[in-house]
Amino acid sequence: MTLALTLVPGFGGAAAAMVALAVIGVAAVAAAVSARSRGRGGAVAAVALLALTALAMRQVPSELNDRRLQYRNQAPFDASSSQAEVQGSVGVDPKFLAFVNRQLPPLASFYVVAGAAITTSAPQSWAQWSLMPRIELYRRPCGAEWLIFFDASPRLAGVRTGEPVRFGTSNDWLAQVEGRCTR
Repeated sequence: MTLALTLVPGFGGAAAAMVALAVIGVAAVAAAVSARSRGRGGAVAAVALLALTALAMRQVPSELNDRRLQYRNQAPFDASSSQAEVQGSVGVDPKFLAFVNRQLPPLASFYVVAGAAITTSAPQSWAQWSLMPRIELYRRPCGAEWLIFFDASPRLAGVRTGEPVRFGTSNDWLAQVEGRCTR
């Protein structure tokens, strides 16, 4: 049985083995009581209960170890660094979103333009989340006050903008919509 290998801080080795024996003991007593009171059907139920208990106890150390590793890997992150980690993993530059957040007025509207290389809705989703209470517009870029370009050329046919601002050396841009649109 693998319970002796449980790697939960303060709960391993002999302590884990004692818990395993206690759980199996309780299951065995319950199985014996069930077998005595129900005859042959109870004996089958008792064997099934013991087998299921043994199988479940075999999984406990693995699950506990997974939770311990997950905690160790995630403990160094606070909420904002966790978001940045997820954003980076889906191709959204968290520093660019922080830059856009500083540039846009609190009640501004924006439209997200994602380049052809982007195959998910991650830029739209993260921009919408990160830039609240600002409003993302979906159908009409002309209706927005700002255009946010993720890995895309900072030009959109039919939409007049001010001079686009490039973020660092990336292909992420921010541009304010100016005047009437022809789109």
